[in-house]
Amino acid sequence: MNKIIRFFVCCCLCITFQSFSQNETKALPLADVLGQLEERFSIRFSYADETIKNVTVTIPEVTLDLKQILKILETSTGLKFNVLNDRFISVEQNELPDKLPIFQLQQLDEIVLQNYLTKGLAKTINGTIKISPQKFGILPGLIEPDILQTIQTLPGIISVDERISNINVRGGTNDQN
Repeated sequence: MNKIIRFFVCCCLCITFQSFSQNETKALPLADVLGQLEERFSIRFSYADETIKNVTVTIPEVTLDLKQILKILETSTGLKFNVLNDRFISVEQNELPDKLPIFQLQQLDEIVLQNYLTKGLAKTINGTIKISPQKFGILPGLIEPDILQTIQTLPGIISVDERISNINVRGGTNDQN
């Protein structure tokens, strides 16, 4: 009878230890877990390496769906998982709402550029460029003021063959000017 009781107790202990050892979960790097989820659900995660660096999690249960897994990962890591569409998910750091911003926004006064590139060119408040040929200065690399060279330094203005009659403005042809 003692042998039967000992055998029964040993069997119970073996089963108990085996069940505890199967329930042990090992913490893995988040990048590995995200890779497994990508294969399992045919999705892609987008994240900065610094965001998930040194973050470890346990593998979620196989029976859970993607939405439940993402919720578990959010609570266990403190990261935010944004579902962009049915295939792509972005991973971001969660901003703390209690934290005050370090920088305060401040509106600056409008700036008017005088002598834009050289004397005689001014950029006005509405974005137009005012040209005063009488006041032209010398551009770097030139030995005297040249209106054609000065005009070509402005954005969107080119001359194909260096003649004043062939100036193209913002993709237009010279006959449109």
